[in-house]
Amino acid sequence: IIKTGSLSLVVQEVSLAIDTIATFAKEKGGFVVSSSLSPAAVAPSGNVTIRIPVDVFDSGLSTIRGLGEVEQEQVYGQDVTEEFVDLEAQLGNLRATETQFLDIMKRATRIEDVLAVQRELTWVRRDIEQIEGRMKYLTESAAFSTLTIYLATDPDVLPVIEDESKWKPLGVVKDALRSLVLFAQQIGNAVIWFVVYIPLWALLF
Repeated sequence: IIKTGSLSLVVQEVSLAIDTIATFAKEKGGFVVSSSLSPAAVAPSGNVTIRIPVDVFDSGLSTIRGLGEVEQEQVYGQDVTEEFVDLEAQLGNLRATETQFLDIMKRATRIEDVLAVQRELTWVRRDIEQIEGRMKYLTESAAFSTLTIYLATDPDVLPVIEDESKWKPLGVVKDALRSLVLFAQQIGNAVIWFVVYIPLWALLF
């Protein structure tokens, strides 16, 4: 099972919360994937994504919840057992094919036959590497869960965490309001620049 989770938290100090989460991840044998901080004067915000061993995922959620007030939380579990078993079967077939090609190459006497077998071996080994890479990814993903935490001092700044397959009207409203605020700020900045440059306009014209 590949477990992932998302949390939105209102905290008193965003930077301190990020440091605390990072320290927790390292102490539990995990690591920080990414983090960012927006130290706005009005409402600082940030986010941090960590990977922690799956056996401490639930206790990790509980610990991180205690850092502030939980606004939203989502936990997902993806069962990849069937895919892993299928990949193992494919890998076994490819290994058998590789062995057969190696045997054919030992018996080949003509250069063109050897080259033809080498081409086929190249394709088979490429497929083997791809499957091994996918299996390694699934194994590591199942061993280490991913947790993304969004932090802010103002709940209105936090993103809306919802199922990607569902329509998110609240998220659309928040995005629209943020866009409106940004537009108003840009208009205000433009007006300020215009007023500051009025004496220069007067000299020029």
